[in-house]
Parts: sequence; structure tokens; C-alpha cells
Amino acid sequence: MAKSTQELLDDVLGLIRQLASDGDLPKALVNAPIDANTAIDDLGMDSVAKANLLTAIDESLGIFIPDDKISGEMTLGALADQVGRVQQG
Repeated sequence: MAKSTQELLDDVLGLIRQLASDGDLPKALVNAPIDANTAIDDLGMDSVAKANLLTAIDESLGIFIPDDKISGEMTLGALADQVGRVQQG
């Protein structure tokens, strides 16, 4: 059964916090107030950090999102929607 957009958003937020805790994303993101309306650019991630996030989504959720499908102004909610669209095929 496909996950809801909210469940996918929760997964993405959890991945961001885990990657930050592990040092693969800026440490400030561990406790930062991030939600569906937070833009990817507002996370302070460089291109390597964005690639780390997409890799984590692929490895954790089994959903490959090409880096050309996300942009800095995309919100985390929109990213979760993108993940959901790929998940549904």
C-alpha cells in the first residue's frame, strides 16, 4: 500500500534529521523548525548534501528521485509529493 503524502513528508523530515545527526547535512537541521513549507534552499544544503538526501530517500524508501527533478525553491512538502508520484508510478 502506498504511503500518504503526510507519511512521506514525515519520512523525509526524519531522513533530514538523521542525516544531520550523522554529519551528512548541516548539524543545525537536527533541531531546526522545518516542515512542509520549508524550501530546500532554506536548509543550507550544498549540492553534495542534496545528493546525500536524494540517496537516503532512494536507500530508505526505495524511491529514486533524479536531482534534476528538485530545485532549491521546492518545499519539503513538494518533495514529498514528488516522492509520492514516483512511488505510484
